[in-house]
Amino acid sequence: MVALGKKPTQINSIPPYTYKPLDRSADSIRLLVLDKISRPTPSSSGHITCRLITTKFADKPKYEALSYTWGSPNNLGTILVDGHKMIVRENLLWALQSLCGVNGRVLWVDAICINQDDLEERNQQVSLMAFIYRRAQAVLIWLGHLNATRKYFKLSDKDAVRKVLCCHDYWSRVWIVQEIALAKKIWCVYESIPGCGHTCQNWADFMDDLRSWNGSEGALPFKLEKQRDGRYGDTCRLEVLLANFSNAQCKEPRDKIYGFLGLAHDCQNDSLPVDYSKSLLDLYSDVVRFHQSAKPMTDPLSGKVDRAMRLVAFSQVVQRLFDGRIEAEFKNYDEEHDTGCPLMARGLVESAIVHLGPSYDDVVSSFQETKKWKASFDKWYDTSEDLSFLRFMDEVYTSALLEMDPKVLAKICQTSSFRTSVGDNDATGSCDIWNVPILGENETCGVSTDFETWKQQRLERKESRSYSWPPIISDNPQRSLKSTPRRFLGANRTMGLVPPEAQEEDLICRFWGCDVAAVLRWDPYRGLFHIVGRAHVATQWQETEGQPFSINMRDGCHFEGAGVVDISLDIKTLQELTA
Repeated sequence: MVALGKKPTQINSIPPYTYKPLDRSADSIRLLVLDKISRPTPSSSGHITCRLITTKFADKPKYEALSYTWGSPNNLGTILVDGHKMIVRENLLWALQSLCGVNGRVLWVDAICINQDDLEERNQQVSLMAFIYRRAQAVLIWLGHLNATRKYFKLSDKDAVRKVLCCHDYWSRVWIVQEIALAKKIWCVYESIPGCGHTCQNWADFMDDLRSWNGSEGALPFKLEKQRDGRYGDTCRLEVLLANFSNAQCKEPRDKIYGFLGLAHDCQNDSLPVDYSKSLLDLYSDVVRFHQSAKPMTDPLSGKVDRAMRLVAFSQVVQRLFDGRIEAEFKNYDEEHDTGCPLMARGLVESAIVHLGPSYDDVVSSFQETKKWKASFDKWYDTSEDLSFLRFMDEVYTSALLEMDPKVLAKICQTSSFRTSVGDNDATGSCDIWNVPILGENETCGVSTDFETWKQQRLERKESRSYSWPPIISDNPQRSLKSTPRRFLGANRTMGLVPPEAQEEDLICRFWGCDVAAVLRWDPYRGLFHIVGRAHVATQWQETEGQPFSINMRDGCHFEGAGVVDISLDIKTLQELTA
């Protein structure tokens, strides 16, 4: 076998393999034919000898497709392809060595069968990936050498082996989702000790074996099994795949999208072509606009309502896939760059700010300011039930604020970048609110559900109540007196953080399926609402690790009728709202 990480002298003298272009007039691929593996001798180093052949799908080729992890680029080996040397990574070399037992075995292997240096070919072949795995006679899952983790278990301990297989890095890859879902047959292959033969199990037996390990519940292989079983339904829509496998890993960030296109039922019309020359900003814009044009997910809702209702949550999912890279690219955003139509987002006005409290800095640092904040509750709520609920929520939420990521705070403060005003539906950033109900049926806090009546009552309350804090907004709306968010108390027993520019009577708008909230303000001179900035709302939550306030929005059918707000956004404003 070839020594890994170095090239034997005999191999070094052989010229490297040069790819010949594929026939792009028809769907064609290269296939790898494994001829033999020679063992090292005193006079020569061992190596794998193989051939690359080109074939068209019209010729009905018979082959197996390899599914594996590429592994580290630092550990390399060499194989001979058509008499020329080709450098491959360690894990692939191990797989080929293990599979070489069958002379003339025909494989499709992405790292070898695609010229990775030819961008045009790469785009074309990646767009065929789903077809390639669907047409393969079988998919071979290579799980590598278990001896790499041998120090953690005895090879005779079957439960330990199952644990290693169940927790293998392979299952976290983006591309394996479609490779497993689309396969006709699946064989799982691994070696306990290099050179001592491999274990090969069909998919059903392999999964049953993993299930016998007590710690297997919720492991990634079973999530992939469920996806494979449901591959004909709505779980194979792009937006569902992106959300369900948002933590899947890949080196190329665009593959966070491209890795699912072949599996997604709604992407079979090439409306999202594979193009690795695109910037992440352009890809984000394309995917969001694709989402807006897709069919509705919720049967009772019209397409327009369904798409608008889900837009903000979907934008947040896509941005998280790219781990902040979209936000970085938007720093050099040119308004003329976005030539698409405005995007329509639908939200729900959940509350209105009735009282503004201390800044975040004061919450953290000042005992007296905290006392004044707690004392303000009974100025706005009267019943023991309401006050008990607010005190409990305040205690838990304050604890969460002390652990809040500074990046989250910064996003609440970044309000100056919301450059679009909101008005009628014909303008970007427009906002229509239908019969906004500020409170529920019980009308706690004495506030009417009619918005105009509520505004009048607020004016009366303002004259009769004294305030502990002066307004943070200065005469110049572009300059606030404090730079950190401040606490707010709202109708419907709501509280949270709002930008320093927020004012009493501003509305709190929530969006379906996510934790995004926006502050809206009525402009009486222009007769419209505009977005003030982002808010962080603590209304409903479940105490889970890392996310003590996980928002549970009401069902989508409630996103029709009173309290609904439709906001027309450009791509830049949507990005900032969901970053």
